[in-house]
Amino acid sequence: MKKGFSFALCCQDPFRLFFPLGLLCQFIGVSHWAFYYWGWLDSYSAYYHAFVQIQLYETAFIVGFLGMALPRFWESAGPRSGEVIVGLVLFFIALLAAQLEQWTLARVAYLVLLLLFSAFLFLRFWRREDNLPPVFSLIALGLCAGIAGAAMAIWPLSPWVGFGEALLTQGMLLVLLWAVSSYLGPRLLYGERDEVPTVGSSARWQRGVLLFFGLALLGSFCIEMAWSMPWGRLLRAALLSGYLLAKGFYRLPHRRHAPLYALFFALWCAPLGTLLSALWPAGQVGALHVIFLGSFGLATTVISSRVISAHCDAEEEWSGGDSRLGPVFLLLVLALLLRLGAEMLPLYYFALLHASALLWMGGQALWALRFIPLLRRVE
Repeated sequence: MKKGFSFALCCQDPFRLFFPLGLLCQFIGVSHWAFYYWGWLDSYSAYYHAFVQIQLYETAFIVGFLGMALPRFWESAGPRSGEVIVGLVLFFIALLAAQLEQWTLARVAYLVLLLLFSAFLFLRFWRREDNLPPVFSLIALGLCAGIAGAAMAIWPLSPWVGFGEALLTQGMLLVLLWAVSSYLGPRLLYGERDEVPTVGSSARWQRGVLLFFGLALLGSFCIEMAWSMPWGRLLRAALLSGYLLAKGFYRLPHRRHAPLYALFFALWCAPLGTLLSALWPAGQVGALHVIFLGSFGLATTVISSRVISAHCDAEEEWSGGDSRLGPVFLLLVLALLLRLGAEMLPLYYFALLHASALLWMGGQALWALRFIPLLRRVE
């Protein structure tokens, strides 16, 4: 007998709760620029914008997706209602504290959320009945980077001010994106479903190579902070693009399908934005938005669309992605282009930020209208 929609189901599938929260954070974070342009805010805060739109938005989707997927992979127990409630409380404390500019409280709540989520995954891993493909070892590394970054945002290292924020807004998310896309990418983009070894010498070798890659990726932030910003970013761009080439992601998707092309574009935006930020110091903030919007934002939209369509009895939303998701991706890409244009046309900087914000919110609103109601459906 099919289960009905309930809070218990939402705890079993935490994406049903955390995806809407992530979307809310995205609207709050992006509207900051529109409200400033309209005169509703006397000042703007790039830090507030980054904390809400990047950290909280992406973390909500990370917790919602991995909190559902990893226990199923491991064949271990899913989230308990108490764990989900504590996660929600911490998330709302961080969001509310950010609104009130109580940054110490916001950062502490965010750090505790990452710690508890990592503990949740560790307990499920310890009691697992099955193993994960080697690429998922990057998830542990990514969460460790996030915890370290969140701690350093509270207690910064004096010579490396900003290092914690770099780990949070780029390092953790890059490692986690590469972990998830390395598994889902071949399946979605090219229809490849070959079994990957999870035990034995081959699996151990792959885990070692992946951990080396992840550590080198995070090490590039150390080079950026301690020695040379351009060289650290050039190394990171080389690592990201080299990994994509090694995995065969130079090939176009195996079929003409808007979500697949959007994911392909999102993966390549990471090395492209990193390279651009190294070669264009004057426009580095806009160049980094190629990563934030073009890579993280677009990839999150694609992957969350796949999660909802697969787990909420809505396969037609994915298979009909050209007509249903095509306009969403078009608006998001246009928003990215306008954000880049703001760096090139400083006289129209805030006007272009405003237009970019409206296009991004428009694209996400279209996505929400199609996918948020589906969260009530049951497999």
